[in-house]
Amino acid sequence: MKTDHIKCLLSKKRLCHSCRLELLIQDRDLLETLSYASRRIIAESCISFRFKGYQYITEAMIILYFCGQSQGGLTKLIYPAIASQYNVSSASVETGIRNAIKWAWFTHRDIVGKVLEEEEQVNQNPLNAMFQFDHRPTNSEYLYGATLLLHQALQTSPVDITTLIPSFARDESGVNEIPDEE
Repeated sequence: MKTDHIKCLLSKKRLCHSCRLELLIQDRDLLETLSYASRRIIAESCISFRFKGYQYITEAMIILYFCGQSQGGLTKLIYPAIASQYNVSSASVETGIRNAIKWAWFTHRDIVGKVLEEEEQVNQNPLNAMFQFDHRPTNSEYLYGATLLLHQALQTSPVDITTLIPSFARDESGVNEIPDEE
């Protein structure tokens, strides 16, 4: 299975993280598109690039894009892979991500809350992985939510990602609606 192959590549210590990603992603344009799209999603979440967690989140989103929700979870697979690239511990990666999310949540929740109320009146859902929660998201909640947005963005149109950022979260066709249970 493809996921098992990815886990195997990520767990090998002799390959650096960027080499492992290059093995996973032979198409350089796809890697650049993933990186750009993940940075845009993170920016929409008000996470500042000056935090170490910003880079860790970008890397985690790209890995999760290919691995999905693995049974090993973040602490067993994703954090060690990122830690090996940056020569830090897994705990440092987890703390960096948590601090970036925490700072963005407490600093910008009032501003974004007002924007969300205004946009709801116009029936627009913003591309924002952070503020879809009514509480500060955990690392896994944020990363899985942001990766879901990344999947949606690239499935919509991988060619021109810049047009996806403001509007891809909307589902005007009603295709993704969950039917009522009878």
